[in-house]
Amino acid sequence: MTEKLEEGYVSRVRQVGISSLLLMATIVIFSAIIAIPFLISATPLASNKEIMAWYGLAVSGGGIISVFVWSGIVWQGIEARFGVLLSRLAAFFEKPPKRTPENDLSPEEAIKQIRAQKKKWDLRDVDSWPDEKVARFWAEFKSTEEINVPNKLMDWVIFQDEVIRKIRIFLLDFIDTMKHIKSEVKSGKNISDVVSKRPAPKVLMVGEPGTGKTVIGKATRETLDDIYKQEGATDILDDVLCVRIKHFTNRPEIYICPAGTAKPYLRQREKLLKRRDRSFIMPVKMIFGFVATLGVVLTLFFISRMVIDISSNPIDNLFGIMSSYTLSMNLSMSMTLSASFAYYIFRSLIGGALFSSVSRDEIAELPNLLVDNSKKRVPFVDVTGATTANLFGEVEWNPVGALGAPPHKRMKAGAVHIAHGGILYNDEIKNLQQEDAVTLLSVMQNGELSIESRGTRISSGGGLDAKSGPIRAVFFMLAAGNMDISSDPNSIINRLTAFKDRFDSHGAIIPMNNSVPITMRNKAKVAQFVAQEVFRLGLLPMDNSGVQRIISYLIRLSGKNEISTRLRLGMGQVKKAGLLAREEKAKIITAEHVDKAEEMFAPSQQKAVKDQVEERRQGKIILSKGGEVGRVNGLVAIKDPITGAMVGDVVVVTAFMKKVTEIKHADFLVTGIKEANPEWIADSIKTVRTTILRRYHVDIARECYTHISFVQSNGIDGPSAGITMALAIASILGDPTEFRKTREFNPIRIRQDTAITGAIENVEEEGKILVSRVGAIPEKCQGAQENGLKLVIMPKINLGMLSEEEKERLKIELDCAGSFEEFLEKMEYKGE
Repeated sequence: MTEKLEEGYVSRVRQVGISSLLLMATIVIFSAIIAIPFLISATPLASNKEIMAWYGLAVSGGGIISVFVWSGIVWQGIEARFGVLLSRLAAFFEKPPKRTPENDLSPEEAIKQIRAQKKKWDLRDVDSWPDEKVARFWAEFKSTEEINVPNKLMDWVIFQDEVIRKIRIFLLDFIDTMKHIKSEVKSGKNISDVVSKRPAPKVLMVGEPGTGKTVIGKATRETLDDIYKQEGATDILDDVLCVRIKHFTNRPEIYICPAGTAKPYLRQREKLLKRRDRSFIMPVKMIFGFVATLGVVLTLFFISRMVIDISSNPIDNLFGIMSSYTLSMNLSMSMTLSASFAYYIFRSLIGGALFSSVSRDEIAELPNLLVDNSKKRVPFVDVTGATTANLFGEVEWNPVGALGAPPHKRMKAGAVHIAHGGILYNDEIKNLQQEDAVTLLSVMQNGELSIESRGTRISSGGGLDAKSGPIRAVFFMLAAGNMDISSDPNSIINRLTAFKDRFDSHGAIIPMNNSVPITMRNKAKVAQFVAQEVFRLGLLPMDNSGVQRIISYLIRLSGKNEISTRLRLGMGQVKKAGLLAREEKAKIITAEHVDKAEEMFAPSQQKAVKDQVEERRQGKIILSKGGEVGRVNGLVAIKDPITGAMVGDVVVVTAFMKKVTEIKHADFLVTGIKEANPEWIADSIKTVRTTILRRYHVDIARECYTHISFVQSNGIDGPSAGITMALAIASILGDPTEFRKTREFNPIRIRQDTAITGAIENVEEEGKILVSRVGAIPEKCQGAQENGLKLVIMPKINLGMLSEEEKERLKIELDCAGSFEEFLEKMEYKGE
């Protein structure tokens, strides 16, 4: 609707131009009609009364036409003038336009389009909901259309409440620090002395990619804006002017003025120069104005004389009287029109170019506005990947010497100057160059920095030796880094220890929340996240089943049966499913679309890992029925080291045991494990040995020759192999009670249609050895299903964390056990 209104009023503006042409044509016709008497006054027809009647009719008709044309132009002008205003009023009552995936919005742009919403569910305070309300939400929730989208960017951050709280604490400290610095500087103290005693706080966020560090950084500006207003500290921001010094042009001075005052000052100065620039026009205007006025006066004089002569003479002499005044009136009207036209030509085309009284030097004397805070909004400057010149300012090169701009005009403020009183944000702080980090340390220590040339060009005429006075640069340093920021030797906090110390001593290094427990409330927060992304990306709404699939994806992404906070990857799944649903012309995004999209757009690294698993799977000897002694199907998850993507698979674990009479023949071997990093599996081996000792009272490493083999495997790692190894040995030893009595092997056959996983613990509860949870359960179950197995047995806690939707998606029987004894009982083969 708004677009149509805008188009309509644009067409009105065009019609004004067309109407103007019609007006000119009307005036020409009307003038021609008026000129008829003068043309026929010398003819015999001048006394004909019929001609006079026709003449009067023509004059009246021309006047009526002119009135209509003028009225149309006036009305169209009013519509054109107020059209945009009317369209904006109409837009106020119009629903916000729907977004399309081709026009993805950033979160901060998306919230600008959010209108007041009255939807069914507002999940921002879901943590305070009673359990009954949370349960009701999941029972009644149908699609993301029912969920409110927050209108504040900080509310778009999910699972990082503790991080936001810590940052807010330091923002309050920053406001107090800025107030203190402002007060001390007003009293005459040097800003560097004040800042060195009370430096501004600095915060470093550390976490995995996609956990919300960037959104928090941008939203911090919004939070700081609110704190400024709440604390009444809106006078902290400044404008900065660079002023030329006449005899020291390469050393311009810096003037600090309250925010919002510099730009009006410069505009006023420019207006004064423009007025002075136009001053020469006045005498010319007076001359042309006098001629034009004289023409109008003479025209009125001749008209009045003509009227007097007509009234005092017979009607038959009308045309003769009018003809006698024609030449005089034409001359007088020509004086007016010619003077007006000549003045227009002179002023537009000649006067401004030839008679300017303002010199180039006077224009160059105007100050240079380096920092403009006229909007009085907290500055937020993102310096991720910024160059040295962008960080600390630069003097632009002057290749033409004296003919170029003066030094103070070539001064460009750096990010540290623009961020004064606000936030300086760096999303990849570990890649900061050491030289820049040293300069940044100096700025944070002194609270000010001069602008000078920071390039490598050298020229005697380039003016690179110019340097400004010191400019204030006190800001809230907010940085972010991935988990490798401490381990990477090339990271700036490892190359320059003092840089890291600034965060430790003046602020904090805050770890991001990389995963959260699987609870109904946290699942509801994922639903809020999906609703936000659906809105921002302009996608179809997603139903409950689709949201459950996204939750399952995030659980699998965590690798430890928790919900991963790497929501950026979750956003990718939402978008791909939405694009697929649109391509299928669906009305809503469902779980089927999420599953299809995940398979269709799987990362190349994950496909590569899956191809490797498939290749090794072709020659594997896996039994899917019957029972065997000393043979157990275990589950593993193979992880891509770059993306973290995992693929599940089945590994066959076999055990061989033989009693020995001498300790020198005893041994405990495990083959097929990962040699390069054996810590996890080594711990499992030791725990298995202890478990067998506790249950069977036999040390398998000293009383037996024991060999456990991960068959046809290479690089197996992780604690989830513990229960598999223990059951393979227990299968040979038999029932623990019987073995302790007889000390003889009494083998138990193990089911071959079943795979197991779990981490055995050296903890006993109610006479049973506990088995704890492991990660990547969905991937492992998928691997068991693809290998043709029937059942997966996992620790109880793992099964309890799987949603009903995830259980249905796996399409394989699931069971659980909480202890070594329960696993042994459920894995015993009891016939077909």
